[in-house]
Amino acid sequence: MGLGMKKLVLVGLAVAVVLSLALPASAQVKSTWTNWHKIELQYRAKKYDEAIKGFRQFIKDFPTSDYADNSLWLICEIKYSRQRKHAEALPLLRELIAKYPQSNYVDDAWFRIAECYSYMRKQKERAAAYAEIVEKLPDGDRTGYAAMRAVQVYYDTRDYPKAAELAQ
Repeated sequence: MGLGMKKLVLVGLAVAVVLSLALPASAQVKSTWTNWHKIELQYRAKKYDEAIKGFRQFIKDFPTSDYADNSLWLICEIKYSRQRKHAEALPLLRELIAKYPQSNYVDDAWFRIAECYSYMRKQKERAAAYAEIVEKLPDGDRTGYAAMRAVQVYYDTRDYPKAAELAQ
């Protein structure tokens, strides 16, 4: 085998190695996507307990996946909307905000926290949650609405100084 042929074989081997290293990553992405959608099908089929287990395992197995925040959001959604377990949804919503601060679900999570307190008939905590939205998301799309709701709840609970402070 001549020198030119040896170089060609070495280049071919190098390309094969690079491709073989790249394949597991793309297979990983496909596997992640496939796993998540299998769990989502359980959610859509209203098999909520199975979906929660699956989403929790998914978060554990793929904590940095683009689907991790979706998984936690859907667990929150099940607890909040489907099972109406608002006390259980609260820490999950806070976890979503803390773990995934750049998630598209953060604004909704803040509002769900306030709504959980409303369903639990904890009006002072509800008002404080709306006030926290104003503080944490000063440029948010719904910050004005949150401020109005906080003022209203403080007023309804006869906490007039807080209502006046937020109304400024």
